[in-house]
Amino acid sequence: MQALHFGAGNIGRGLIGSILSQNGFSLTFVDTNEDIIQQINEDGGYTVEILDDEKNQVFIDDVRAFNSLEDEDAIVAAFAEADLVTTSVGANNLGKIASIIKKSLLSNAEDSNTITLMANENIINATDILKDNIKKICSKREWAEFERITNFLNTTIDRQSMSRTTEGRNITMVEPYYEWVIEYKGENHVLRNLNDAVLVDDLKPYLERKLYIVNAEHAAFAYLGNLLGYKTIQQAGKDPLLLDFIHKYLHEISYYFIETYGMSPNEIKIYIMKTIKRHTNENLEDPIHRVARDPKRKLNVKDRLIAPMLKLEKMGQDNKMAKTVIAAGYLYRSEKDDEAVHIQNSIEIYGMTETIHRISEIPCELAKEISEISERLNDDPRKYISWIAE
Repeated sequence: MQALHFGAGNIGRGLIGSILSQNGFSLTFVDTNEDIIQQINEDGGYTVEILDDEKNQVFIDDVRAFNSLEDEDAIVAAFAEADLVTTSVGANNLGKIASIIKKSLLSNAEDSNTITLMANENIINATDILKDNIKKICSKREWAEFERITNFLNTTIDRQSMSRTTEGRNITMVEPYYEWVIEYKGENHVLRNLNDAVLVDDLKPYLERKLYIVNAEHAAFAYLGNLLGYKTIQQAGKDPLLLDFIHKYLHEISYYFIETYGMSPNEIKIYIMKTIKRHTNENLEDPIHRVARDPKRKLNVKDRLIAPMLKLEKMGQDNKMAKTVIAAGYLYRSEKDDEAVHIQNSIEIYGMTETIHRISEIPCELAKEISEISERLNDDPRKYISWIAE
């Protein structure tokens, strides 16, 4: 079987590519990084290192790669041969690949080939977002034809993936844990026999669990850890005060899952413990600035920090921990991060309350409350975290 994957980054190679290879797929990657493309084509594959105590390495073979800026015809041909098309290009880049996918779908439509397409990005319903980007550049006739031949399936993914370069070779490094959950619709022989992926009827609980617990916890370690002067998530995870705060923060959020989806308190507690253990794994060295990057996106009303806070607020539940994490997000500074610079410039011009109101699209009263927290947090972060966690 053939799989075409857009995005030869760490998630593309370390999660999606790894699972598909284990399931017997030949892989074709599409990317713009010429060094990675050249390495894959020279080696016929790539190396994945598992970040456990043994540090075992696995070579993924039967792989080729194309440059999306130079190899359009080859990509269209690979699309026609594919049983499965997947992406992990980053949520902000889905619009950039819509054109080449449209061209490939046009070619597929001529032969009436049915294709399964899944966007695997760190955002809720990424495939729907990709689908909308493709639809925008189609005529009504084209779109009707594309819907007929394409299974657009949403997914949620979870694996910490990074890379290092050794002897001129880029090696993907991944934690042992991984999850790929796919919203399964109808009969699909490609997915039905796909091992190491979870097929579900309703993806929403899994999407929200990933975003509101895993991603929110990671961001909390980053933004609060940054205020406390730590350089990596693992350093921050050794701080007893911060660790206690994170446990209480996730306990706050767990109420939503227990009440909304009927998850048992013990089930959600185990998931939280596993999440914290993963992110504090000492075999990893995850820079805080990598996790904290793009704060404007993370502070969006539909994303990991604001959305669960609003749900708890609506349910009348205490969410002081959630508001503290949001306040820390608005205090994040990095001259190398355009979104962080944008936020700080906005604060300088409009003030903290108005900036929070505009960027996170929350009521002014809530924005003012978080703004007041940010002042106290900024003055003495350790003292405030200690007080709020009592």
